[in-house]
Amino acid sequence: LNSSNPPLVSSVSYGGTENDYSEEFLDRVNTEFQKAASRGLTILFASGDSGVNNADTTAPNCTEAQHFVPLFPASSPYVTAVGATQFSTQTLPVCSQDVIGVPITCDKTGEITCSITTGSRITSGGGFSDHFAQPSYQQSVVSAYLASSEVSKIPSQYYNRTNRAYPDIAACGRNFLVYISGSWDPVDGTSAAT
Repeated sequence: LNSSNPPLVSSVSYGGTENDYSEEFLDRVNTEFQKAASRGLTILFASGDSGVNNADTTAPNCTEAQHFVPLFPASSPYVTAVGATQFSTQTLPVCSQDVIGVPITCDKTGEITCSITTGSRITSGGGFSDHFAQPSYQQSVVSAYLASSEVSKIPSQYYNRTNRAYPDIAACGRNFLVYISGSWDPVDGTSAAT
């Protein structure tokens, strides 16, 4: 931040659960993000690859009742959290093609959230902060989202519906080809989307 010519956009692909950090740490780091935002800098954070449970593997894919686990720094209101989407069979010619000899397959209809339940290798992270208040710019959109039929089925004790919601945006995060050990492999992740 002390640089006279800092990068205008930074992409970051790490995080930990909010409950891994003290409230003082969360607030201190958030203050630094606020300073960056006041300078017109954008910091993108991957929203995580384990759904609303994040690093908690005791309830994979939300199959057991528990409080959802928000990921920080993606949960900060002063960063832009990026989730991951995947293309479906309706997005030809991308789907069912070989790229450098690697078959690219797609699932379901339309562009959808990356999820292991729809063929992705990850489930895009997201949810609600347990620490940061919901910014005013989110209130009307989040209220409409919470009123939608699918979301209203989720018991409110699993998340803090009045706090900061994330991700802010999402982009394709499935089937990125990476050259590993002499071959091309498709990978998925919110880091790829970010």
